[in-house]
Amino acid sequence: MKHTLKLVLPIGLLVLSSCISNNWGHRPQSVNADERLANLVQQYEHAQTHHDQGDGTNHILVDAERFKNEIERLSVEFPRHVPTLFTNAALAFDHAEFAKCQSYCDRLFSIESVHPDAAVLRSQVAIREGDLPFAKRLLETQKGYAPDHARLREALSATLYLMKDYDGALRELDTAERLGTALWRTAYNRGLIAEAKGDAKGAMAAYEASIAANPDFAPAKARLAGRKAEGGVQ
Repeated sequence: MKHTLKLVLPIGLLVLSSCISNNWGHRPQSVNADERLANLVQQYEHAQTHHDQGDGTNHILVDAERFKNEIERLSVEFPRHVPTLFTNAALAFDHAEFAKCQSYCDRLFSIESVHPDAAVLRSQVAIREGDLPFAKRLLETQKGYAPDHARLREALSATLYLMKDYDGALRELDTAERLGTALWRTAYNRGLIAEAKGDAKGAMAAYEASIAANPDFAPAKARLAGRKAEGGVQ
């Protein structure tokens, strides 16, 4: 198995809950930023949803880009508003603007040192750059402050997997599942780890569990079919 494969992570972090105010929200200026950010995110997601559903074409893409730009301008107007910085980091990641994502995450951490969701994003950028030790250090540090954060555990599991620490990756996956991570993701990721360890039977069982939990998850179907074909299993 090629170790360039990454465990599946819930990277779609742009949700309205990201707009909940932190300590800065006690200031009237930041309350205003919260409201404006929430409104812009809602409009952006509405435009994205209509585009994904095939409702309209060019004007929907233009609207989504316009709202993205307005969210970015909000970070200039409120440079210390953590939810705005995080939302921009998430948008940058979703648009493959990884240097920009890193910049927003670094600005965020200079203001608020504990932010597990930002750590997940920043670790993914580090992994893309091949800096696995940095990703591991960042995630382990954040885990010390937020040990109950499931996405953080998944991200650490993915990093350990890429570092070929399969036992560590499995431990983090087990914890993530107990913290509420979706079974279809943890099962699929266990399948990848089993493959890396040369356990074809265990991998197939894990992929079957993933498919049972999420019948529409194509990657698990593809990997299960591949392993069955290699082993002559019908």
